[in-house]
Amino acid sequence: MRIFPAPFSDRLSIPVTGSKITLMVTMARIQDVREEILGIAEEYGAGQVRPFGSVARGETDQTRDLDVPVRMDPDRSLVDRIPMIHKLQDLLQVSVDVVNERALHQAIRSEALTEAISL
Repeated sequence: MRIFPAPFSDRLSIPVTGSKITLMVTMARIQDVREEILGIAEEYGAGQVRPFGSVARGETDQTRDLDVPVRMDPDRSLVDRIPMIHKLQDLLQVSVDVVNERALHQAIRSEALTEAISL
């Protein structure tokens, strides 16, 4: 099942640049840098930052990315999410998928938002 069957502008994942990623992200790591994550999100007009998926379930490994639905301010766009994703990836050293929560497919929306952990 495809989690994000939304238009490209509603879901964006950018490969991490630089050296090969060898770290894995956990909820403990996310909590350690919670304020930085929220600051980055706020800078680019995103709120309700709530990791879900493998990281939220504690099933992460070095092959997993971080899935984050957010609520974007109405006046924000893809242009705001691109630098936000880059900063989050630089901070966490993992690939980050940021999706506007409105774009979550109805088949998984309820489960994903229930599983999501608010920062």
